[in-house]
Amino acid sequence: ILIEDGKAILFAKEELAGYIMEHLTRIRHTTVKTSILSTFEDSYEPRYEELKGTVASVRLDTVLSLAYPLSRSKITGLIEGARVFVNGKLVTSNGYRLKEGDILSVRKMGRIGYNGILSETKKGRYMVSIRKYI
Repeated sequence: ILIEDGKAILFAKEELAGYIMEHLTRIRHTTVKTSILSTFEDSYEPRYEELKGTVASVRLDTVLSLAYPLSRSKITGLIEGARVFVNGKLVTSNGYRLKEGDILSVRKMGRIGYNGILSETKKGRYMVSIRKYI
């Protein structure tokens, strides 16, 4: 599903397209109009914001606390509650060490790309860069 500028594009098999178009009339409290596109321009680039910050170590919970305004204890609850995936695989350990290029996905919160360590501070912390998909 691609959402942009008040419109959404849903990719579905041809067999399901007619059914979806006929039965999808509301999303929550909003009435929606549906149509089948014959062509689609496939030059889509996902939008994201670049975030930089310092973390004590490159652990899953510290990087997630940089991306989301939550405490590390709440993030640990998300991780142990089986809501966090790294590169499509479920991770239930908050001490998981991230590698450059990892894609983090948190159910109901979004997706993050971990770019890697930019530098190390004088106090031994790491300046890291992440992409938070919008």
